[in-house]
Amino acid sequence: MFNVGDLAVYPAHGVGLVEGIEEKSISGTEHIFYVIRILDNDMKIMIP
Repeated sequence: MFNVGDLAVYPAHGVGLVEGIEEKSISGTEHIFYVIRILDNDMKIMIP
């Protein structure tokens, strides 16, 4: 859906840059997360 370098809007935080796509294990199940850095405040979030 998104690629590294894409811009995306995250509600209540604004525009962010997709910096990476990571796979994490949670309770033994693998999940893929988008790592997004919000441009306005430099906050990083991970979205499944």
